[in-house]
Amino acid sequence: MAPLRDRLPASILSQARRQLADVVSWIGLHSRLRALGLRYLRPGGGGRVTVIGGRGAMPACHLGAAFALPRLVARFGRFPRPAGKGCPADVEPPGGGPAPGP
Repeated sequence: MAPLRDRLPASILSQARRQLADVVSWIGLHSRLRALGLRYLRPGGGGRVTVIGGRGAMPACHLGAAFALPRLVARFGRFPRPAGKGCPADVEPPGGGPAPGP
C-alpha cells in the first residue's frame, strides 16, 4: 500500500498546510485537522497524522517541517495529555474531541 502522503488528495494536503499555518494552539490544530478528516497524534517520539476512522499514518513533518512535533511544541507548548486514566497518547480521547490542555 502506498504511504498516506501519496494516498491523500493534493487538495487535502494543501488545505491542511494552509489551515495549520495560522493556528495558535493544540486545540486549534486538532479542530482544523478533524474538519479535514485527519488527526495529529503522538504515539512515540514524534508527531503522526492519521485519517480518522481509516488506515494509514504519516510523520507530521510530511506536511512540512513546520508541523514536526518539536516545532509545534515550540509554538504551542507541550503536547496535551489525553483525557482519562490509562488513555494512551496515541488514542483519541473519549468523545472524539482533542485532549484538553494541562
